[in-house]
Amino acid sequence: MFIFSNISDHVNAVLLAYDTYQINFRLIQKSHFDLISKRIRSAQIISLVLSDENDTPGQSELFFSRFQIEQFTQLQSLSMINIEDESVKWVFPNLYQLNLLRSLTFLDSTTEHPNQYQKTEIQSLIYEGFTQIMPRLNRLHLMNGTFLSSIPLPYLRHLNLEKCSINDLKTLFQHSNQLRSFTLCLDMHYSSTFDQISFPIQLIRLRLKIERKFSKYFI
Repeated sequence: MFIFSNISDHVNAVLLAYDTYQINFRLIQKSHFDLISKRIRSAQIISLVLSDENDTPGQSELFFSRFQIEQFTQLQSLSMINIEDESVKWVFPNLYQLNLLRSLTFLDSTTEHPNQYQKTEIQSLIYEGFTQIMPRLNRLHLMNGTFLSSIPLPYLRHLNLEKCSINDLKTLFQHSNQLRSFTLCLDMHYSSTFDQISFPIQLIRLRLKIERKFSKYFI
């Protein structure tokens, strides 16, 4: 949208009135990030991607110094990729206020946190936020299935897990009876078989990678 900014008063008015922006800040230039952050109101955004990866370090902290997550009242899809701990503290306690949110991607590296106490604190915040928001989601993308073992997922239709254990998989199928598509990497390092797993009959698309200690298989 920044390409069309300041062409005319009419175009600026149209940009300000538009209310279905899908904003992806991953790999964005800092100058473009600043411009979009200044031009767009939070209520205009329906999809948002934030990332603190190597190309955009500190992006989420800067973003949340300008906005609060609860201001995004029309947000339907939220993706957070390796965002910093402080941003996790700002976001997860307030996720429940996003009444229209139906799609969530959260890819994090908290398992590698050097401070065990802070790691536990962050994981607790994440779990509490998930408990409040997950029952209303229909699309989910996570690093693993750890947080899914005790949360009902009555409306979940699309799930992507970067890694999943046999036990997590069994529990997951008990909690998500509307699942239609599933992409996962199944961790078989400590299991030799998954014969006892019964895939849901309503599942129509499955992409499965089986990871053993010394090999990987794709289905």
